[in-house]
Formats: sequence, C-alpha cells, structure tokens
Amino acid sequence: MLEEKFDFLKDFDYVILSYEEGIKKPELLKKVLEKTDYQPGEILLLDDGEEIIKEASKMGFKTILCENADKIEEYLTKLDIPRN
Repeated sequence: MLEEKFDFLKDFDYVILSYEEGIKKPELLKKVLEKTDYQPGEILLLDDGEEIIKEASKMGFKTILCENADKIEEYLTKLDIPRN
C-alpha cells in the first residue's frame, strides 16, 4: 500500500478511503462532506482516476490526478502541504 511506502496519511485531518467505506467513489465525495466540517474547496482529493478527479473538481474539491504513486511527495510539496 502507498501509506507503507510514503507515510503520508498522517499529514491529513481526515482520511476516507473508498475501499474501507465499501462505497464507490462518487458516493464517497458526498460522504466526505458529511463526515467533515470542511467545505469542498478546503478538501484535497488524490486519485489515479481521471473521471473521479473531474467529478470532484466540478463539486469544488481541490484535486490531484496521481498518475504516478512514486510522485506523491512531489504532488503534496507543490501544494505546500506541510509534513507532520
């Protein structure tokens, strides 16, 4: 899993994973808004699927199309996400 390799999930206030929730990603976007006190523009969605990135962007989420898992650190650095 990516977390074992990059140890980045601790850098986020909430981590909601579709496979843990047992729901598909479009429904996951709604669940994220229900589970947090954040507005869509305050939420970052990392995914390797272009369609979910497009949908999340339409809803106002910040998004990163994570085409290469080895670049996660680079993606987060570009967004100036502090590392814990």
